[in-house]
Amino acid sequence: PADWLLEAFIMPKMKVAEPIHFARGNAFHSTMELFFSLPKEQRNQTTLSQAAGKAFKEKYPHLLKDKETIEWMKVAMNGYLTGGFNYSDVEIATIEQDGKEKNGIEIFVKGKIGNTKRDFLGFVDRVDRLPNGALQIVDYKTGKKIAPFDPSLPVDNETNDFAYWRQQLAYTMILEQQGHYVAGAKLEFPIARGEVVVDVRNEHLRKQVQLDIEAVDRDLDKYIEDK
Repeated sequence: PADWLLEAFIMPKMKVAEPIHFARGNAFHSTMELFFSLPKEQRNQTTLSQAAGKAFKEKYPHLLKDKETIEWMKVAMNGYLTGGFNYSDVEIATIEQDGKEKNGIEIFVKGKIGNTKRDFLGFVDRVDRLPNGALQIVDYKTGKKIAPFDPSLPVDNETNDFAYWRQQLAYTMILEQQGHYVAGAKLEFPIARGEVVVDVRNEHLRKQVQLDIEAVDRDLDKYIEDK
């Protein structure tokens, strides 16, 4: 959500070029959006490559001549294809929002968490429909490292980073407010070649998410008052 906020509202007002890691991450996300829009029986190495080509040509043509970015994208796609991630059997969910049915790709979520004045908002990269009918939310992360989190230990930004879990738990809580049952959540790291599976039923950590979001809401109030 922080990256999205920066890119959507702050970067357009600044006369600076888009940071390359934003551009690459966005290109990968656009590629995956196209790839998972295909019927599952059509998802393979060839169609992933075609999705990447279409994403670059339509949204990021200025990056086609950037050899480092193209090589980075090849590494990311190869990591996704060979890193053990499931893509050929994934059933994309249909999500009802505002009275309309939407494909479960890049789903915008918005709602209150805890006692706050402001809504929490963000985009869920992918929502899968599990065989039992429940939902699973999936987020792509294109960093080189996976920050570890042990739910049995206290939250610590330096040694036990809660950021990934906080994001997925918040998305889960908002979707539940909309009447959906979320049975699982995970983050997929194609470059780091690994995934983080989030326990969405952990009530202690759900409460931690609420406390964190309430704290940010209070901090925003103080910031506005100081201005």
